[in-house]
Amino acid sequence: MAIDVNFSGVAAAGIPLPEGDYVFSIEDYEEAPSKAGDSTNVRLKLSVVEPTESNGRPHRENINVQQSTLPFVKAFCLALTGMEDDELTDFELSEETTVGQSIGGVIKHKADGDRVYANVVSWFTA
Repeated sequence: MAIDVNFSGVAAAGIPLPEGDYVFSIEDYEEAPSKAGDSTNVRLKLSVVEPTESNGRPHRENINVQQSTLPFVKAFCLALTGMEDDELTDFELSEETTVGQSIGGVIKHKADGDRVYANVVSWFTA
């Protein structure tokens, strides 16, 4: 017996997204305390919408929410809402305000030993 498997358009697990601009759909949102216990990590499960050749590829992104990271958190919220910087003073970051939304992100690679990680370095409105 043989199984015929079509892998066209499927990237192998563990291979990071190439560097570049992406539009993502936010599929899942989860909050967890940081290892140090002094902040909250927001874990996002994203799915690539554009570019179309990567459509459907998963990407996970963690956003650490603490005083020192608020500029990055605000950039995420601005891109999510499409609001201007001076318009956004408060925002409830939650599953309800994120899941199902589209957001743009710029992926860059970061090497750590033999591993390469793909991380969003900036967000934009999709």
